[in-house]
Amino acid sequence: ITASTLAWMAPLQIKSWLGINTLGHWFPLAVLAGIGSAVVAIGANWLNRKRAYMKLTKQRIIQSLVTVALGVGLGYGGYTFGLVLAQLVAVLITATIIMMQIRPLFQHWNPKAVFNAARNHVSAPKFLLPTALLDVVTIQLPVFLITAWFGSDSAGQFSMAWRILGLPMALIGGAVGQVFFQRFSTAWPDVTAARRLLFKTWQFLALAGALPTIIIMIFGGSIFAFVLGESWREAGNMAAVMSPMLLAMLVSSPTSASFLVLGLQKNTLYFGLAFIVYRTGCIYLGLIEENLLVSLAAWVLCELIAIVAYNMIVLLRMRQYEISRC
Repeated sequence: ITASTLAWMAPLQIKSWLGINTLGHWFPLAVLAGIGSAVVAIGANWLNRKRAYMKLTKQRIIQSLVTVALGVGLGYGGYTFGLVLAQLVAVLITATIIMMQIRPLFQHWNPKAVFNAARNHVSAPKFLLPTALLDVVTIQLPVFLITAWFGSDSAGQFSMAWRILGLPMALIGGAVGQVFFQRFSTAWPDVTAARRLLFKTWQFLALAGALPTIIIMIFGGSIFAFVLGESWREAGNMAAVMSPMLLAMLVSSPTSASFLVLGLQKNTLYFGLAFIVYRTGCIYLGLIEENLLVSLAAWVLCELIAIVAYNMIVLLRMRQYEISRC
């Protein structure tokens, strides 16, 4: 919310320098989407705490279905802003559903209890807030850089590819990740049980995403052109290049939860800084080569290396703990 508001209120010269001056009229909607996303995140964490997995699953299915159906419908109607509007509507609908589900909690609101809980868990924002802010920057960084260096048309194609590829990760990875967090925290410090759960989760997500990834890699351009129209073929070509990276992200999505349980929060900050450096460098490489697909290919390679390192830290930490207990 803060980032969107500051970008909206930034002077025209700064927006022009960043190459986002043409997006200025979308920033108010970004603020609204930020509020809705915050409500969804808070409600989802509470439902996960209460093991209300069926409600969580239904919410994610509704959000994804609204996004896809409305986005495709508006795309067929010729609206270039269809995906953005679809995302906004889906988030607001999901936030409304969550507010209705957690409404009884407001009857037990106690400011003093909230303050005491915040004081007892002060380490969480101390380490996780900077990382979360970095995540916001790193997620949006490619769009801003592509807009500035390759133009808004290329940024639109990239955004479409990224959103479509990200839907399975948001739906499947998000739901699995929340359940995994609860079960992994219960299993730990039983290293054998925790490791078994981690590998089973990785295996399930890999099997779930393997076939769609292969199809996108081979037929990405044709699929996007058929479903969304010929004007989106380039987005399909980008999706074909990025699909292995999104599969790796999907498989690795529960690992962030294990970082919290194992007390590895500090390491996430280092990865956040690395993301900024190599994503900027990869996109700049494409600018030199005058080919955005070169940027994406370099980004995929760097991201795969980072994901492997990210997961190796978890396995090494578990191994160290296991040795220390022997």
